[in-house]
Amino acid sequence: MSPLSAAAFRTQYALSPALPTTPSNQAALQKAFEPASSAGRILAEILSLGLSFVVCMLLLPIYFLSYPVYGRPPTVAPVASVLGVLAKALTSPQPPLFTRVMLIILLCRRLFLIPSTSVACHLDSFLYRAQMDAVTVRAPVFMISGARSGSTTLGHLLDQDSNFVSPAGIMTALPCLWMWKLAAFLSKVGLLPSKEAAAAKIIAHADERAPEFTARHELNPFKPDTFEVPWLCNRHFFGVSYDIGVDQMMANLPLSDRRVDAELWADFDVYIDDIMKKVLLFNGQPDKRVMIKGHFLAAAEGLERRYPDASFLTVIRDRKQRMTSLMNFMITNRLIVADTSVVPTKQNILDVGETIMRTEPDYIEKEKEFFAGEGKRKIAVPFEDYVKDVGRVLETVYGVVNGKGGAVPDDIKEAMVKGKEGHTNRAKMKYHIKLSLAEFGIDEAKL
Repeated sequence: MSPLSAAAFRTQYALSPALPTTPSNQAALQKAFEPASSAGRILAEILSLGLSFVVCMLLLPIYFLSYPVYGRPPTVAPVASVLGVLAKALTSPQPPLFTRVMLIILLCRRLFLIPSTSVACHLDSFLYRAQMDAVTVRAPVFMISGARSGSTTLGHLLDQDSNFVSPAGIMTALPCLWMWKLAAFLSKVGLLPSKEAAAAKIIAHADERAPEFTARHELNPFKPDTFEVPWLCNRHFFGVSYDIGVDQMMANLPLSDRRVDAELWADFDVYIDDIMKKVLLFNGQPDKRVMIKGHFLAAAEGLERRYPDASFLTVIRDRKQRMTSLMNFMITNRLIVADTSVVPTKQNILDVGETIMRTEPDYIEKEKEFFAGEGKRKIAVPFEDYVKDVGRVLETVYGVVNGKGGAVPDDIKEAMVKGKEGHTNRAKMKYHIKLSLAEFGIDEAKL
């Protein structure tokens, strides 16, 4: 039997004949996702899996020596959790063949990467734990908002404040201080490109591969991004949940209730404290303040207790607009976060709608409770106010963050001018995938 061509492979095994979308949305989905779904892609992933296995075998002796000393790092999923999701990928009736094979490869690779990821983190602890323990995190700023609220743009503005330091997206994806220092040294001596050159190449590649994603979210790995997403991808199963059903998606969006997975959030508490201390050490300015943005509401009360001088910000956006944006973003997010990248099936799209309808009400209520609760250093910024007059909003933000007058630093004012120009350019970008709430199976009256 002759091997299937890439086109035949996609048509026979990957595409759903029942996309619940308009013809224009169906065409946009197929155009965005089809190129990534091929037999050649699977072959490349299998070769990568083989390399991961070889590295795993080489590092196993070191892993067995370091694990009793340092334990499981907060970025590494328990073996039992990986095996549990692997079992679901094998038995779930939903994934088409291409997706099922990709899920199995990704989860097997996750198993094989446990020794190398753990050893990298253990080396960080060996080299820097004493220094980290000597650092005190003072008055951090946590921007904890609902997804697609506009918080990323505000976070990028605050990152321009020279009084703050923030972990870049690539730092949270590779959370080892020795890696950051090595990369900085190699860049300094010309063996690695500069941050600007590397960012330009990564952004250009992302724009080419996933324009539907990058039109919605700037993908600059050297800027602060949604803090918990790389951690969830490494520690949890954010990138493989779409194709296994609503229950698995719910388990991968425990952003408001830590009871969903107490062990997961206990790891997050360690992880965020470590990252803040590493960022301060890396910048050589331990007296500066750390600013972190994300959607980790489940950790907010614990952070408030642990850092009593912390400030908390959120951005509030119209629920219908935010949910519509979020669900479309979750579909296009597959092009970047999840490597399965086949055209979403009807069930995928309906699962996204059901998941968001089940998680968002709880998130919104807990967000209200937290930001309306005790504590002077809390502020909720209406999205509409931010769009109309960002300067006035920032004055209010700084009044809370500084605990006194709301003077906006000059470097923020300069960034506002540049940011306005950038926002104008981004506003011209066109979304081709724009499913309605009804296409996600949601009755708008229920909102």
